[in-house]
Formats: sequence, structure tokens, C-alpha cells
Amino acid sequence: MRTRALHVAFVNNMPDGAFADTEAQFEALLGIGAPGVPDVEVLRYASEERRAAAGVDPAVRARYAPVAEMFPTRPDGVVVTGCEPGAGGVRDEPLWPLLTRILDWAPQATGSLWLACLAAHAALAHYEGLERRPLPAKLSGVLRQSVAAGHPLTRGLPGEVAIPHSRLNEVPAGALVVAGYRLALASERTGWTVATAERGDCLVVAVQGHPEYRPDTLLREYRRDVRRWLAGEREVYPALPEGYLDAEGERRLAAFRRRAESGRRTPELAGELPFAAEAARL
Repeated sequence: MRTRALHVAFVNNMPDGAFADTEAQFEALLGIGAPGVPDVEVLRYASEERRAAAGVDPAVRARYAPVAEMFPTRPDGVVVTGCEPGAGGVRDEPLWPLLTRILDWAPQATGSLWLACLAAHAALAHYEGLERRPLPAKLSGVLRQSVAAGHPLTRGLPGEVAIPHSRLNEVPAGALVVAGYRLALASERTGWTVATAERGDCLVVAVQGHPEYRPDTLLREYRRDVRRWLAGEREVYPALPEGYLDAEGERRLAAFRRRAESGRRTPELAGELPFAAEAARL
């Protein structure tokens, strides 16, 4: 019988605008305060750069310790977020030195290591030498997955589930299988979504999807990408997330796109994107 709470170290690598929201998303995924879920105590960590960022609310920053303080600890589990990729190769990402230090420490320090998106790709490069490759276009949407029968992480799930995805890169599923990983969720459209392997006594959980996302997260990302296009920061107008909006929502946002592409391209037009109306309909 458990006599204490589960201790989960949470390493938040997200940028200013998504830092607090990502914390809330993952704590909801951990079932904090949910009936029937064991008590979980979250120990929050961030790099010195993240903690010092001007855009992070001081009240939020106060909840986070420097990552260096995590290494002497022995948490029951560790969750490491990714962030939006900014380099061609994962080894060139600014997070690479921090992530590799965590990846070297975790197998001897914890029983479970959950790695989200960029952090998962970093682990596969660092542990297995598997390099991510760019997708032809951004994969964004709520996409159906086949559930692997008999995998301990999928116990109780139906044969198919839908999981949010939002990424620019992938590591091929076949390479993971050859490297000894078990695929828990996968599909032809997305490749693998969740894959696991053991390193010593630690279960490594690599996640290419985003089960932590809130209902409006993909819509917020879409709005961000539209704003970047309007500001001339990206060349291609973003595609709508797949399997996400209803037909009316897709028609409204397609109409805004036609208007934006046929008129003068200015950042001010972003204020007319029907974000609030669509968010209320999700």
C-alpha cells in the first residue's frame, strides 16, 4: 500500500507564451486531484534561461527550481517537454546540451521517463543514433491511432483512439522497431505516436503526439502561424489542422484565407481571424 505521493519531476522547456499553459496541460494529464488517481506531487524545473525569461510571469517562475537541483534527486517519474524546433538537426537545437544531460541522468535516477516531441527526438538521437527527418509539410490535427493490444500503457483503451499531433519532423517507425522499441500507438498517417523501451530499470516513453493538448491548443497554434504568415515570417500559409474543426469552421477559416491571400498582407489583419467564434465551437 502506497504511503506517500508519487514524486514527478516536470522539466518545462516551452517558450514564454506557452510556459504556464503547458504546465497546466501536463498536470491535467497526470490526473492531479482527480478521483481514484494516486496523489502526485509535481516538482517543477526549468533551465536558467527559461526561469529568467521576461515573458514568464514571476508567480509562475517562483514555482520552478533550476534543473541543476533535479539531478541529486530520485523522483518516481520524469516528464520533459519539448519546444518548437528551431534548427535543421536535433543536435543543433539550443536545448540539446540540457536534454542530453537529463537523458544521461534519468536511467539511473527514475523508473519512468516521459519525453514529449522534440525531447523524444533528442532521446532517439542520443540513445540510438536515430536522426529525425523533416516532414514534407507540418503535421497538425486530431488523428486516429491504432492501439497496440497487450502494451501496458494501452490497457483498457479501445482499438482506436484520436490524438492531437503538431510537428515538423519525424523518426521513422521502422527504425524504432529495429532499435527495440515497442509501438503503443501508431497509424499510417502519423507514423508512431507513443513508443517505449527500457534502459536499465527505467521505462523510456517517447511521444510524438500531444495527448496533453487542450481543445483550443491546435487552434491557437494555427492562429500563431497565420500571424507569422501575415507578418512575412513564413512563406506558406498554414494548412488547417486535420480532423479538428467542423465543416462550418473549415469554411469560415478558408474564407479568411482567401481574403488574406487576395488582399494586402498586413499583420493587422490577424485581428479579424474568427478565432473566438471557432474556439467556442470546438
